[in-house]
Amino acid sequence: EIATLRTTHIDLPNATIRVRPTLKLNGRKLILTGVQVYLLGEYLKGRNALSRKRIEEPLIQTKDGHAVTPGLVSYVVEQFKVTIPGKLINPIRIRQSVIYHWLNTQRIPIEQVQIMAGHRDISSTLCYQAPYTNEELAAINMHHPINFWERHKLVER
Repeated sequence: EIATLRTTHIDLPNATIRVRPTLKLNGRKLILTGVQVYLLGEYLKGRNALSRKRIEEPLIQTKDGHAVTPGLVSYVVEQFKVTIPGKLINPIRIRQSVIYHWLNTQRIPIEQVQIMAGHRDISSTLCYQAPYTNEELAAINMHHPINFWERHKLVER
């Protein structure tokens, strides 16, 4: 998706970036953080100084001014594999880890993550949700009116 982004997809005053739909994913508008707005603004200022004044340019370009391709993005990511030995690193894995992080670390509601990830179906987002931890299961069991696990043990006997 990063290879399809254009400079016109960035709305710095409203701190958003628009991602076009693909055959598999919905289009969406993502909110940018303050740091992202600043960094993109600086990047675009430098780009405007070098620009050929085209109305809609690719957001990420090669030094020759051509749009990056998905293959080039994969190649660049591949170069960082040596920094984390033993880990599988590619653009798809990075995307998956971001979705997992949104759901399980930041605890963003699943419907919001579905929109941010561009998933057409909620089941695509659900597969990134981590199972309950032992602490979460203990809290559920402690506060649930019918202790499921105790009842389950009685049924097994």
